[in-house]
Parts: sequence; structure tokens; C-alpha cells
Amino acid sequence: MAMQTAEAEYRNNQAQVTADQQDSNLQVDTIRQRWGDAVAKWVSNNAPSLDAVLELSEFLAQIAFPSGEAANAPATLTLTSP
Repeated sequence: MAMQTAEAEYRNNQAQVTADQQDSNLQVDTIRQRWGDAVAKWVSNNAPSLDAVLELSEFLAQIAFPSGEAANAPATLTLTSP
């Protein structure tokens, strides 16, 4: 009986790990869609850059271009707040 209980608990834990991995992948995919690959990698790798943004010691700006347009990243960028 104890063996069956342990096996059922093991299978339940395996299913929970799989569900948690799928949820994590979904969250990273959502971040990738909203912020791009660089930020998704920060989240996936728990990068120091992410900590700096979350701690507000560095800032992240998202720039959107009209559909079909693209531009090269400028060497410098100046932002002003309202």
C-alpha cells in the first residue's frame, strides 16, 4: 500500500512539474511577444539587467514603429519624461 501511495504521489509531482514548466514557457513567450527576445532572455536567465530594471536603477524603453517600417538603433538616445 505504501508503495502505491508513493508512486501516486511521484506521478502527481511529475504532472505538477510539467504543468509548471508549461506555465513558465507561456510566461516567457508572452514577454517575448510584448518586449522581444532580449527581455525574454533576461527573464529566462535571471539576468542582472532584469534586476536593474526591476529595481529602477536602469530603465527600459519600448519604441514602436508603424507597421512595415523599421529603423536601425541610434548610437545614442535621449528620453524626456512629461
